[in-house]
Amino acid sequence: MRIVLSGYYGFGNTGDEAILSATVRELRSRLPGAEVMVLSADPQRTAREYGVRAIPRAHPMSLLKALARCTLFLSGGGTLLQDATSWWSPLYYLGVLAGGLALAERTAIYAQGFGPLRTRAIRVLARWLLDRVDLITLRDEDSRVAIQELGVRRPGIYVGADPAFLLDPVHPGRVEEILASEAIDPIRPRIMVAARPWGGNFLPGFLEGLREASNRLDALVVFLPMHRAYDLSLAEELAAAIGPRARVIRGIYRPEEVMGLVGAMDVLVGLRLHGLIFAVATGVVPIGLSYDPKVVSLLREVGEGYSLSLARLTPQGLSQSIEQAWANREGSRERLREAALQLRERARKAIELTVNLVHP
Repeated sequence: MRIVLSGYYGFGNTGDEAILSATVRELRSRLPGAEVMVLSADPQRTAREYGVRAIPRAHPMSLLKALARCTLFLSGGGTLLQDATSWWSPLYYLGVLAGGLALAERTAIYAQGFGPLRTRAIRVLARWLLDRVDLITLRDEDSRVAIQELGVRRPGIYVGADPAFLLDPVHPGRVEEILASEAIDPIRPRIMVAARPWGGNFLPGFLEGLREASNRLDALVVFLPMHRAYDLSLAEELAAAIGPRARVIRGIYRPEEVMGLVGAMDVLVGLRLHGLIFAVATGVVPIGLSYDPKVVSLLREVGEGYSLSLARLTPQGLSQSIEQAWANREGSRERLREAALQLRERARKAIELTVNLVHP
């Protein structure tokens, strides 16, 4: 039995690597004899880190050979079918999905966030292809609404959760080693920031709010580049502006290690979805800056934490949210962990439904 996974893998994005790590582990626990193959931008690294067969995602012949002997093709997780960042991305993933529908025995959309899709031609193509898969599992309720509004009717649709909720953080001893290597004081209050470049002029107010909260709480501000190729230079720029209270995580760590590191913080301010997911999973108060509907969807489902509009962000609003999160952190911890357990169960159900396509 061969299972082929398509997603944003091999690009060094901690969130997508968390999805891959959890998915490979869960598939192997349920289908121990299956060959797992991953389409990757860095096949050698993916094969080494996850013990899978990996092929270059942009090599058509390798892709077709993999799909030709495929029992189950999975498109996901992550937000693959959206054209907010570019029109090329959804066309690529829809093209691979078309290959899966033509060549694989069974095909599923797996744990995806969906949309937005604004381009009419891409919407038509997506509806036509999605109506032909065997199963759709989604990351959140907003994605279900968006898919139904698209006009998809035939396959069963289940709202699960992000597979990253199935990960377990590394043991506390390893977290202590990372904190020491990154010169992070384990005693002082710690505000973690998972920022990313984004349009608009939000950075000055964002920086001022972080600086004000850090001063009031005498807290370290720890910048976490979730996608180093895009986030590291921004993290270093912001840390330099804040000064001695700032730290930048410069080591390269596995998703489970990053989750453990997030769990050692008191508050997490995030533009990166999986930074917020790691916070929820470890009981750390999340403050989401809503540049994308997926951030709002997560915090609404969790029912805990703070959601601030990036477009209307003010220094005072950010600072006050951080201070409130700090003050209420102990009461929030148990509620966050309870929400994380429910999301973990939904994520587990999604993988069970997917595996049942080939192993009832």
